[in-house]
Amino acid sequence: MTRPLSSPMSRSGLTLLETMVVIGVMMAVLSMMTQMLLLNYSLFDRLSGQSENETGAVMAAKIISQSVRGASSVEAFHDFDGNTVVSSENALVVRLPAIDGADGIIPNGYDYIGFYRDGTDDGKIMAVTDPDAQSVRQAGIRTVTDDNLRLAFRYDRPNPSQASRVSVMVVNRQVRRGQAVQSRGWVSIFLRNL
Repeated sequence: MTRPLSSPMSRSGLTLLETMVVIGVMMAVLSMMTQMLLLNYSLFDRLSGQSENETGAVMAAKIISQSVRGASSVEAFHDFDGNTVVSSENALVVRLPAIDGADGIIPNGYDYIGFYRDGTDDGKIMAVTDPDAQSVRQAGIRTVTDDNLRLAFRYDRPNPSQASRVSVMVVNRQVRRGQAVQSRGWVSIFLRNL
C-alpha cells in the first residue's frame, strides 16, 4: 500500500528555518528591551541622585537659616570647648538670645552657634552649639550635610562682626555610577542687631 503524498498545506509544525527566524526576532526584541531598561535605570539613578543632592544642599542652607533665626549678631570668633571657630568666608559664628523651655528669652543669657566645614572630612558641614547654662538648646556638634563641595558666607560689611545680613551658599556634590551631580542652595539671613 502506498501512502498519499501530503500537500505542503496539510503538514503541521515549523521547519528549522522558521524556528530560527522566530528565535532571532525574539532575541532582537529582548536585546532592545534590555537596553531600554538599562538606560531607564541609569537615568532614574542619576535623577534620584540629583534630587537627593539638591535636597541636601537646600536643606543644609535651610538648617543654617533656621538655626540662626533670631540671632543678635555675628561674632568675630568663639571657643567651643577648645574648638575655636572664626567668622570668615568659610565659617560663621552667631550669638543668639538664650531661650527657656517656654521659648522665652533668658535675660543676659546667650547661646553661640558656629558653622564650618569639618577639618578631617571636607565634605561635611558641621554645626556646633555652646548654649547658656539655663538655655534649652543642646550643646554639641552635629553634621548638617555630608556631601559638601563648598560652603561660603558673604557679609554685607567688610568686618563680619558688624554685619546685619549674611548670605549663605552651599554647593553639594555626589558621584553616582561614575557621574558627578552638583547642586546649590543659598539663603540670606538678616540679624536682629540687638
